[in-house]
Amino acid sequence: CYSVLSRLPIRPMLSGSQIFLFVNHLLKHITPVTLESSEYIEILNDLSAKEIRGRVVYDALILKAAFKSNADIFLTWNEKDFIRLNTNPSLRIFAPNA
Repeated sequence: CYSVLSRLPIRPMLSGSQIFLFVNHLLKHITPVTLESSEYIEILNDLSAKEIRGRVVYDALILKAAFKSNADIFLTWNEKDFIRLNTNPSLRIFAPNA
């Protein structure tokens, strides 16, 4: 969340302290999902078998957390990569309206 907010193409850009305050506020309304080391290994094994590398690995980890939380909807501005990685047909992936 911090990474995405710090790279938003808006002017003026959000400051680090603004982003921190937002994330801290957000944490009062959501339940963070953590992955076990075995889940990391499972993802890396799957990605390596498919020759998928680079920054999309982080997308795969985020998607795994969505699966683990039983999410129904996944919002992203990067639909292409997440749709490519999605193995759960009940998870709907789409971009929010800008």
